[in-house]
Amino acid sequence: LKEIADGSLMLTEKETARVLNCGRSTLAKHRSKGIGIPYVKLGRSCRCHIDDILTYLKSKKVETEGGY
Repeated sequence: LKEIADGSLMLTEKETARVLNCGRSTLAKHRSKGIGIPYVKLGRSCRCHIDDILTYLKSKKVETEGGY
């Protein structure tokens, strides 16, 4: 995790993959197709803002009848 100037967090590709339970190659494929989570390219590394990851996860939420 890397803290940026405004105090928020940026995750590496490896950390993002761990949070999403997917492979780094999946994230790379999504980037090449222009889908998935927004990212920042810093040299050769890609970082995702924690808020973008949480927004992405919320967008994938499936509501079921009956709740819990």
